[in-house]
Amino acid sequence: MRCAALLVLVGCSVPDPVALSAPGTREIADARVGRWMRYVTEGSGVTTVKVVARTGDGWWIEEWKDADGVLVCVSPEGKVVRAWSAAKGDRRWRPMRVGSEDGFGFEHFDLGLGESKERKSVKAGEFDCTHVHGTPMLDMNVPPTWFSKDVWTFHEGDAKRGGLVAIGDTTWLDATGEDARPTMPLP
Repeated sequence: MRCAALLVLVGCSVPDPVALSAPGTREIADARVGRWMRYVTEGSGVTTVKVVARTGDGWWIEEWKDADGVLVCVSPEGKVVRAWSAAKGDRRWRPMRVGSEDGFGFEHFDLGLGESKERKSVKAGEFDCTHVHGTPMLDMNVPPTWFSKDVWTFHEGDAKRGGLVAIGDTTWLDATGEDARPTMPLP
């Protein structure tokens, strides 16, 4: 499975329906109802991702960045098939159109990426990680990124490297838990 591109939360104040243009795919093998992760991005806020339900359609995953939220239904194959948006204080989810994949993922850049094994310490703990970093062969600025098999992959990650631990010095895993509930009723 591929690394998912971070979902871009498009303006929740835009009239319905808003489009989720680059849904990507998610590695959901370790998704369990109630699991949640919180990431802090310096100067940009907090992102909380939580698995809130499982139905015949697949997994229902909420992602909140500060006051804006996205709810996605992810098929058993890991594809985002339906999406909704909400702003803090809303009482219901607003439907969004799901566009096509944008093709972004670390596997597209493996040629020229370096990898090493190392320990990474963040607020949520210390993890054995795969450190992915750019090399002089790569003609673009790739921030150093750490993934661990001990971190769930339903937000960012893949079966090969594990879940996202940190990106550079600006984004890190802050906390995890297994007591998540939906913010509002599911559509």
